[in-house]
Amino acid sequence: MQKLREGAKRRKPKNTKKNMFAGLLYCTDCGHKLYYNINHPNSSIEYFNCSNYRGTCNETHYI
Repeated sequence: MQKLREGAKRRKPKNTKKNMFAGLLYCTDCGHKLYYNINHPNSSIEYFNCSNYRGTCNETHYI
């Protein structure tokens, strides 16, 4: 199974929006970056969550 995933690359969606705060926000609990996300069923919902979510951070931080 690992061999199959080894060569797989994640493609960037064609119509991506860039948020002006992307790369500038950090988690207050652990200090890791907050990633910008768009809810796929409802693209009007945009949010940031901790890149260390489910690591040392137990909660996702919505902004």
